[in-house]
Amino acid sequence: MVELQEVADLPRNVGEAEGVNSEEEEKEEGEEEEEEDISYDELKTRMWKDRQRMQKLKEKRDNHEEASRQAKQEACRRKKMSRAQDSVLKYMGKI
Repeated sequence: MVELQEVADLPRNVGEAEGVNSEEEEKEEGEEEEEEDISYDELKTRMWKDRQRMQKLKEKRDNHEEASRQAKQEACRRKKMSRAQDSVLKYMGKI
């Protein structure tokens, strides 16, 4: 009987604690909203700067991919040439 009363008390305490947490979360959300108040012009300039950064990053990535692709092609070409030379030398060794 005593155990049932203790178990019955737990949900009330947990509910009260949740109520306090939700109030604190609402206060924090309200503070964040106040901090994020910016004018339309500021937002517009920030978006423009972000677009410019994204464009530069994409160009840099594309240039890097192009250089990497060319390096791989050069390595493949050298490997093929090396194999061809080895096969010619092997054939000449048989003669």
